[in-house]
Amino acid sequence: MHPVFDVPAAAAATPIAFVTRSTLGACADALGASSRRFVEAAAFKARPGQCLLLPAADGDVESVLFGHEQGAFTGLPRTAIAYVLGMIERGGR
Repeated sequence: MHPVFDVPAAAAATPIAFVTRSTLGACADALGASSRRFVEAAAFKARPGQCLLLPAADGDVESVLFGHEQGAFTGLPRTAIAYVLGMIERGGR
């Protein structure tokens, strides 16, 4: 198993939201006002492959938004998840 999946039991999971341009508004609303402002300030538009790490109050990563086209990951969820996990490991780069 890849070491990224070997997480200590006490570790918290980082939520990843796969969003499209049409679902971004509702997702940002659900995350709260400060996250919505961060999404807008970062000019995140949920373009396919675009990734945004949302900061927590302590500076850690609170959640991740990953843009994709509707149906783009049909049959490819492991590939998409591996890509996003790699982005998180590299700090969004």
